Amino acid sequence: MRVLLGKMIDYIFKKVGSVYEKMKNLQCSSMVLMGEGSRFHGQAAVVNFQRDRTKINIGKNTHIRGELLVFPYGGDIQIGDLCYIGEGSKLWSGEKIMIGDHVGIAHNVNIIDFAHEADHLERAAGFEHIFTKGHPMVKGNIPTAQITIEDHVIIYANSTILRGVTIGEGAVISAGSVVLTNVQPFTLMMGNPARPMKNLKK
Repeated sequence: MRVLLGKMIDYIFKKVGSVYEKMKNLQCSSMVLMGEGSRFHGQAAVVNFQRDRTKINIGKNTHIRGELLVFPYGGDIQIGDLCYIGEGSKLWSGEKIMIGDHVGIAHNVNIIDFAHEADHLERAAGFEHIFTKGHPMVKGNIPTAQITIEDHVIIYANSTILRGVTIGEGAVISAGSVVLTNVQPFTLMMGNPARPMKNLKK
């Protein structure tokens, strides 16, 4: 009897989980342009303040478990084919994030193409605006710069990629790295700040 009850509970949880996944996929995909075979999983989230589906464009057979966000004042996220965005990872764009094909992004990775204002008073006013009126519609002095991640890159867990960075084809970003500068193709990067450790082509 106990075994039968356990099987029934498992069956119910699987059914509920499957329905939740489908609902999440529908909800997220309504805010993006998405290629055939791509999907959002239950942990995924999309925040498209611009309400323009072309601002988040996902290729074919890509799986998203993380969060994609574009701000009202700007932002654009383009993800290629056969990519993976892990659980807890956040791609937040005020400028542009370009990701090629066959890119693997593990869990808890932050890819952020903006910062807050450098001047302390301006920054305080910016936070006040967010708290009282929401995110600004005009960029003002918020610094932004495009991030480009080329084909066949893998970024391991808990890494951070900051604005203005280009990561070359086939590069590997080791777990916990903070990438502040451009990465040459087929290079293993490691550390905070990340430094080149090995040429993977050789």
